[in-house]
Formats: sequence, structure tokens, C-alpha cells
Amino acid sequence: MIWQNYFLIALLFTLIANCKSDKKYTSLYSVTPTGSTGTIGPGDDTKGVARFEAFQKVIANNCVTCHINIPAAPAAARSIDFNALKTEEDWVSSSYVVANSPEDSSVFYTLKGAGVIDAFNESMPEGGTLTQAELNAVRDWVLYVDISNPDDGGGGPTGNSRCGTPDPAGVETRFNAAMSIINSRCISCHPGQASSDFRFASNDEAKASAYVTAGNLFGSPIYYRMKGSDDVRPGQNRDMPQGGAAPSQADLDTIKDWICKMPD
Repeated sequence: MIWQNYFLIALLFTLIANCKSDKKYTSLYSVTPTGSTGTIGPGDDTKGVARFEAFQKVIANNCVTCHINIPAAPAAARSIDFNALKTEEDWVSSSYVVANSPEDSSVFYTLKGAGVIDAFNESMPEGGTLTQAELNAVRDWVLYVDISNPDDGGGGPTGNSRCGTPDPAGVETRFNAAMSIINSRCISCHPGQASSDFRFASNDEAKASAYVTAGNLFGSPIYYRMKGSDDVRPGQNRDMPQGGAAPSQADLDTIKDWICKMPD
């Protein structure tokens, strides 16, 4: 009986693998999605930044709540840390995206309503659904992504280039200035209990956390979740500090300066 059970399990995985290898789009999508233009794959950079921003917005609003490596996230989902993927290169280098092939990219084909034949994969996001526009945003970016141009015009906030030149000379001064703001505005809710710990003793500790990415505002929740940080991640929920007034522009500029000039 035991060997028969193993045989059945092996057969099941073989059938699943064969289904995945034959993934095709159903009539839910046209060859060129509504509202999309450009060449599939390398060569289309005219809307690259906008598409990546739209893709990241969908991920941030629907996926990162569970897929982030912090204690508050579901244990089974922490190993799939979408928050650690900051750039197009990060995503394409991951196991979740096959450039220019949404049907082979789990970040797309596991979404409810994706329209891939093996519909048993369509289970995300758990407890929620995506609009057609959000599905198109994920599919568009995967279909048209071109990482042959590493800058992609992003200028840092979109995730594909630094937002400032590293400045080792002033690193301690900027760190102390930023931590003064964080200690006064954030530590009361982020003291290291439950989901987050903003008690950084150094830049290295900040970079090792899920909240700061050197030179990248798009990948730094400690900045883009602040009220008033409207220069990055259009449509992002900006509710920090909760129950408090928005940071002054000077405070926002101090945090931005710290992150953008932070050495890698």
C-alpha cells in the first residue's frame, strides 16, 4: 500500500507539471491587452517606468501584506518575500517572473482571474480579488519588461536606479538626523515588538531590515508610508505616523537624504 501511495503522489505531480508546461491564455485576454502598446520584450522602453510602477502598486496593495519576511506575516508566506524585490532585475532574477512570458510567471498565473488554463493555480490573493485593470497591470509588465536598459529612466523612486549618489563622508550625520525623526515619530509604535523594529543602531542594521533600501525610495517603506511622501509610489497608502500629524517637509527631506545618499 505504501508504494502505491507514493506512485499516486508521483503521478499527481507529473500531471501538474505537464499542465503547467502547456499553460496558454484563454480568450480573457487579447494578444495586446486593452490600453497597452509597444513591442513585446526588449526594445519597448516608452512605457517601461509606468508599467513597473503599476505592477509594483498591485503587489504592494494586494500581496506584500502576506509575502513579507516579518513576524506578523503568515508563516507559510514569509519565505516568498516580495518586499525584498525592489527592481525589475530583482523580479526577473527571481523564481516568480519569466520575462515576456506571463503564462510561465507564477506572480501572474496564480492570480484569481488570470485566465491561464490550469485554473487550479488561481488562488491569490487569499481572501481577496483583483480588478481586471490590476490583472492587466501585472500581465502587461511581465509581457513587456525589458531589462536591457538597467536605468529605465526610473531615477530611484521606481526602483531601477539610485535616487542619489552614495556619500560616505556624511553618513553618520545623516543617520543621526534621520534617527532623531524616527525616534520621535515612529518608535512608540515600532519598538521591536510584534511586526517591526525601527531601533536601528547603524545604517547596516537599517539596510538589513525590510524597511530601508540604500539609494532606493521605492523600496523603503519607512519613507513611502509616511504622510506627504507623494514623490514615490503613486497610489500608495500613506498613513504614518498613525494618529499623528504628517511629518514636515524638512523631516521628509531628511529621511529622503539619508536613504538616497546611503552607501550600498
